[in-house]
Amino acid sequence: MFVGRSDRTMVLAAIVTMWVALSGCGMGNDATATKANPCDLLTLDEIQAATGQMPAAGARAENVCTWATEDGGMFSLGITPGGDAVFDSAMRTEGASGVAGIADRALHMRGGQVTFMQALRGPTNLRLDYSGPKPPDDGTMTDLLKKALARL
Repeated sequence: MFVGRSDRTMVLAAIVTMWVALSGCGMGNDATATKANPCDLLTLDEIQAATGQMPAAGARAENVCTWATEDGGMFSLGITPGGDAVFDSAMRTEGASGVAGIADRALHMRGGQVTFMQALRGPTNLRLDYSGPKPPDDGTMTDLLKKALARL
């Protein structure tokens, strides 16, 4: 089923709302999660290399940054405290599976035109989401998440 731009916008809005809510719910007090700017963790060139398209500059809402691609796709990168509780909640997402070798713990979920990866390092969760017509492959998502983690 084709997901229209307005549907992707609604999915992205739900993701942003979840991250904003979790970042302010008192599920941890990690200074990295509250002070880091997620728009500084990936470059436009890195997103262009992943998608083959130049994205729009990142738009920040609290602890989430969103980049739109020319074909209507959207990347978002969210930082939130909450440690294991937040990570375990994401791990219960249908289709989520663990990924070895990234941070303390990591997971991946792919379904149709939506894919996300989340990493837990200490009490901080970093989540990279993509929604759109051409989801990046798993290796590309992993590389982007590792680059963002290195700058966190």
